[in-house]
Order: sequence, then structure tokens, then C-alpha cells
Amino acid sequence: MPKSQKLTPYLSHLVTVAPEVLALPMLDLGCGRGEWLELLCAQGFDAMGLDLNPAMVQHCQSRGVR
Repeated sequence: MPKSQKLTPYLSHLVTVAPEVLALPMLDLGCGRGEWLELLCAQGFDAMGLDLNPAMVQHCQSRGVR
């Protein structure tokens, strides 16, 4: 099972967040390979990631994840 499918259930937690907060850009600290970022963007959220590992940053950039 792809990791993004494993992360999909966590999207349901976002319904508890106020809509005006969800409208703000999201930041994923320690985003790794960017699976959560891809999932958020696919759902229409404005999301970007930050990671200290240059290889993970390069991986995300190569996949078009910011």
C-alpha cells in the first residue's frame, strides 16, 4: 500500500479545524518525501514543506512538491 493511502485517514482530522484556519497556507515540518504534502495539495490545500535533509528536499522538488 502506498504511504499516501496510509495517510488518507488523517484527512478526517482536518474537519475539526475551523474553516478560516484551513484557508491559511499549511507548513509540514520534517516533510520527508512529501507524501502528506502531496495528499494535502491533491485535496486543494495550500501546503509547503520544510526538511533539513537535502536529499528529501531534492526529492520533493523533483516531484513538484514545494
